[in-house]
Amino acid sequence: MSVESSRSLRQSIVKTLPIALACTSSLALPGLAQSAHVGRGTVHFCSDLKTQKIGSAQIGLPTRGAVVHSAHHVKGAGSGYCRVLGSIVSVDPAADPIRFEVNLPETWNGKAVQFGGGGFDGWLHQSDGRRYTVLGDKTQPTPLAQGYATFGDSGHHHHYLFLPDELNILRSKFALNDEERNNFASDGLKKTHDVAVALMGARYGASPQRMYFVGGSTGGREAMKVVDRWPADYDGVLAAYAAWNQIEADFQFIRVTQAMYAKGRDGQSGWLPPSKTKLLRDAVLEVCDAQDGLKDKIVSNPTGCSFDPASLRCPDGKDRKGCLSEGQERTVSAFSTPQITNFAVENGMDREPGYNVLRGADLVGNMGWCHHPYKPAIPLLNSLYYVFGDGVVRTFLHTGPQVSLFHLDTVNGSEIGHKRDAGFARLSKLSLGWMKMGIVHERIQPGRPQQNGRHERMHRTLKEDTTKPPAMTIRLQQRKFDRFRQMFNHERPHEGLNNETPANLYQPSAIVLPRSFKEYVYPKGFLTRRVNNSGDISWHKGRVFISEVFRFEDLGMELVAEDFYKVFFWDIEIGEFDVEAMRFRPVNTVR
Repeated sequence: MSVESSRSLRQSIVKTLPIALACTSSLALPGLAQSAHVGRGTVHFCSDLKTQKIGSAQIGLPTRGAVVHSAHHVKGAGSGYCRVLGSIVSVDPAADPIRFEVNLPETWNGKAVQFGGGGFDGWLHQSDGRRYTVLGDKTQPTPLAQGYATFGDSGHHHHYLFLPDELNILRSKFALNDEERNNFASDGLKKTHDVAVALMGARYGASPQRMYFVGGSTGGREAMKVVDRWPADYDGVLAAYAAWNQIEADFQFIRVTQAMYAKGRDGQSGWLPPSKTKLLRDAVLEVCDAQDGLKDKIVSNPTGCSFDPASLRCPDGKDRKGCLSEGQERTVSAFSTPQITNFAVENGMDREPGYNVLRGADLVGNMGWCHHPYKPAIPLLNSLYYVFGDGVVRTFLHTGPQVSLFHLDTVNGSEIGHKRDAGFARLSKLSLGWMKMGIVHERIQPGRPQQNGRHERMHRTLKEDTTKPPAMTIRLQQRKFDRFRQMFNHERPHEGLNNETPANLYQPSAIVLPRSFKEYVYPKGFLTRRVNNSGDISWHKGRVFISEVFRFEDLGMELVAEDFYKVFFWDIEIGEFDVEAMRFRPVNTVR
């Protein structure tokens, strides 16, 4: 998930917690394959584990238990091992089960290693513990061959008919489910750990004497997370290039994507084809490669390398062979500079460093095959950064399938405003319809629920009666809501209604709704723009996203400064439009 040279991958960006040093040498020493003196468990043959079931009480977080799907002996890796595949059943029937693999060596050294994933996880192959990781010393046997029990999980999983399961590491749709999203955040690691320990107990009659965790990128974040949440479960971790500052890292993906695909005032996007990424790489190497006395296409001292991309700019700023257009130069600048928000997002963090693309890191192969940003992003055709950033916005932020990350302000953190029934200035599609019918809005102040006490009290009663605990399925939950509605409206007397029920006092309104909506005329001097089906307005040769709430509505634009407009729906200000930046800022983020 980051742009690094192969040398910096192994030497420069490996990050470990202090506790990680405890297991660094023990994973590589060749003499550890000797059998630990542990008793035989309840299972005498590998194949007998097929009938093994792990109850929910054996797992430290809520599940419906775990089942083993297969268990068979595999030759090699020392004296051979028992490969166990299974799944952990989610509490939510709509959530994917967690797929796991546990490898139990015939000659066990009494220790175990859990392996982390990568990207959005979902691919068991990268965490099954049977291969070398990016931290592995290939001059030494694998941990499994040294006698370590190894295990990992895929978390969510989607099967592709003709395509490899590896695509799951780019698939974020699982995050629309709360339980799957929490599993990805870290819950799945604990669940898998406890299941693996239970299987070791069944096979060996003992729990592991030492437990370690190894991972890089997302797996590096997972390594840090298990120490943070369950320190008693682990004796050491190895965390490489950890995706720890997750929010700012995602903002950086979004920021470089915006520079890559969005068109500037000159009408150009900043996407770089392979010829241009190679041009940039070769130019940096020409300046910095030989600084260490050896011309080997490796920049050994990135901090000592200084390269100005302006030296590659095309004379007229247009996209031409052998030079960078203004848009492409903007993209290179976005990659090489930090992402900074005007506020701290978590743990006091407000920034993510830029990538070393001007100091030797290579963008070749990272831009995707196509200059067009498909919606949603398509792996391989689109940039890896767009694929990840697009997935975060659409699924983790719950913004729906029609959202576009190109309208997210990564500096001020503006609301995307792309939810199907959400807008700005506290407007929604429903409230727009009310305005057209002449219905006046009466709102309480934000953060003052006491101004609407009766309604808030009803919500509290609703939650107590229908969600504590929630039903197991959507259909059963709807039945709870239906019963509450019957009881609340027709059976339960209300003290505020002199002990009457709402149904007894309700009278239909005599007001007849209009058959057609009135048309609003903006003041003289206002520009008007109609919002299209995608939530955009046209501006000269470009498009600017506003919100899907205002689809097919006319907006008024008042010029208040050069290239700067206030944007209105009727008489309500909904935001500001900066022509130079080609960006709309919702009113709730205007400072």
